[in-house]
Amino acid sequence: MNIEKFIDAFGDDVYALALLVTKNFDSAERVFTQIAQDCDTFPETAELYDIVKKAYRLCRKVPSNDNAETLSEIGLSAKQEALISEVFSRPQIVRAIIHLSYENDLEPDRVAAITDVNVRYVNEQLGDLGELSERLNKSYKELCLKLTAPDKLKISVIQAVNSGEKRLFEVRGDAAPRHSWTKKQKIGTVIAAAVVAILACIVIPLFLAYLESYEEINSSYDEVPPELIFSYTTETEHTPSE
Repeated sequence: MNIEKFIDAFGDDVYALALLVTKNFDSAERVFTQIAQDCDTFPETAELYDIVKKAYRLCRKVPSNDNAETLSEIGLSAKQEALISEVFSRPQIVRAIIHLSYENDLEPDRVAAITDVNVRYVNEQLGDLGELSERLNKSYKELCLKLTAPDKLKISVIQAVNSGEKRLFEVRGDAAPRHSWTKKQKIGTVIAAAVVAILACIVIPLFLAYLESYEEINSSYDEVPPELIFSYTTETEHTPSE
């Protein structure tokens, strides 16, 4: 399969799957480019199942951002943000099952084959979605229209593959996950910053002032001549009581 056909037919499906499984834009880009550069290994008759099966295996090898709660870099509506946040709250394997079922329309047996679990497990996870299942049926495909590979990425991959430089896009194990702060982490950071500010602006200056005053008091004692101290003590000792 040539690169142009692959990008047009399957590029966005690969990118969306990688983004939902890893919750990481860098990893999604790496999976996309790796699968794209190997597009000549797929026959012209390849189906979506064949493509996403290979893509999912690669998703398991690249970093995931477990802390991500949404995709802030993409302009989503409040409804879409709420939906993707709920999907993101599920374990990686469940996110994959949801995506392969509701976006790629694959039957449970094919989803099971891709994710290396049994069909019973897939059915159980889909059955446990509850009211989320109805929302996925109504809105998940619309949401996934926003999870497409950037045009700039597609163009650069096509040019690299056609020029024979496709190995520039090889997936490496040192891919750095893009972090998205959770609410707890944000609150913790604010509290830590407040504590540091209090220490720097109030506690430390007060402590330094105390040390300075303490040193002044001690130095004042050091400045009294010894003969005055001796004279005072002898006079008090020999003064007769009235």
